[in-house]
Amino acid sequence: PLFRGSLMTDALDLVRELIALPGPPGQEELIRNAVAAHADRLGCARATDARGNLLLSLPGAGRIPAHPDIVVMAHLDEIALLVVGAEADGRLAVTNQGGAYPWKWGEGPVQILASGGPLTGILSFGSIHTNDGGSVAAQARERALTWGDTRVWTGLSVEELAARNVRAGTRIVLHPSRRTLTTLGEFVSAPFLDDRADLAALLLALERDEIRGMDPERVLFAATVAEEVGGHGALWLLNQRPISVGIAL
Repeated sequence: PLFRGSLMTDALDLVRELIALPGPPGQEELIRNAVAAHADRLGCARATDARGNLLLSLPGAGRIPAHPDIVVMAHLDEIALLVVGAEADGRLAVTNQGGAYPWKWGEGPVQILASGGPLTGILSFGSIHTNDGGSVAAQARERALTWGDTRVWTGLSVEELAARNVRAGTRIVLHPSRRTLTTLGEFVSAPFLDDRADLAALLLALERDEIRGMDPERVLFAATVAEEVGGHGALWLLNQRPISVGIAL
């Protein structure tokens, strides 16, 4: 029998939890584990495919459907930055993963997801108290900022960064102190509502009797990877499982 009962998860608490977790493309483990834990609580069978997508059955179904004709998807990853090099004073040069823009992130703390453990850095465009025509501040009066203008300051030397395994390709995400949700009456504001709000919607849908009453062999739920850099997780999944209806949240 399918799972019965009403769990009544608080939607805002769920969104807050998911926003707090980093998940840059290619490094979605923390957010995938959180979604998996909620799926376990709901009684969903789950599996992680070869591309890293998290596949979920309807609650109580007991197994992932082999030949679903409906797939409901939300993506795990968020826009992020990549380290492309380190300057002599230890400042990190970066580029974007997905549609991250300097004006959208602004100056402030970021978290460097080094394999030796996360580090805090400050994303900066340099001092505005200068008339040097070569400064970023002076050039920004005439043109848009680019990631080439941006540096991440850690206070560490090149040697210290290397010892912490910070290298080209290391991901950088928004700092935990900035990963918050603000309520404005009936509205909410937060970073990465694309796609944390939709992951929450996917999990909340699995609590509803209307969903749990569907044929468990027909419907697959999936939390996919690498959407922000080309939708590779979803494309891989759909190539593996021909379907009639795909719903991307």
